[in-house]
Amino acid sequence: MKKQICWALGATMLMLVAGGASAVDKNVQVKAKVVGTCDFTDANDVVIDFGTLTPGGGDQSKSASTNFWCSNGVNYQVSLDNGLSPDGGGKRQMVLSGGTPTDVIGYTLSPDKTSGTATGQSTPIPLTLTGEVKGTDYQDAKIGDYNDTVILTIDLAP
Repeated sequence: MKKQICWALGATMLMLVAGGASAVDKNVQVKAKVVGTCDFTDANDVVIDFGTLTPGGGDQSKSASTNFWCSNGVNYQVSLDNGLSPDGGGKRQMVLSGGTPTDVIGYTLSPDKTSGTATGQSTPIPLTLTGEVKGTDYQDAKIGDYNDTVILTIDLAP
């Protein structure tokens, strides 16, 4: 009986040694790529409301703010289009609701920053837009509600 036990034990050890010799290794590479992107911190429109303009009231200025973020290390650019009804020279104009295309009030709109380098989503970047209407641009305007829509774009700088 002793011989059989030793022989069975020896065969098991031989199998263990043979099994360990056939093991192979392979590297597993783990990768990720973070892309540069920008986004606004909320979905609300920015609203600049000049309120009631009374002819003879002079130049008016109003501001509104929003926040955005860009990926860490990204260079960004801030731009504004000319709105829905610019004049032939690219000047922005609010149009009288229900009026003719000539019932307009010209205005300017400018951001407080136009470019920079971001530090990531946890550090939102404040952006203030200032609109100005010259008193001479509304002194002869028809009464009513005037409006325009301008697209604000935050883009990755080249």
